[in-house]
Amino acid sequence: MLYPEGLLQLNSTGAEILQLCDGHHTFREIVVELAKRHNTTPDSLREDVDDYLNNLYQHALLEFRTT
Repeated sequence: MLYPEGLLQLNSTGAEILQLCDGHHTFREIVVELAKRHNTTPDSLREDVDDYLNNLYQHALLEFRTT
């Protein structure tokens, strides 16, 4: 991921999360989709996905919007 101050190299999980951040998926939908892809429960992923997205937000690499 390129941004004005540099480059952020994503691992495959990070790339999957960002691909779903398309403005059409809610946070819940992202977690449910990732759970399906990885044969696990949304509850087991929710905190990690939340942490990942909040970290990107804190570094101004992602915006949250409400619908």
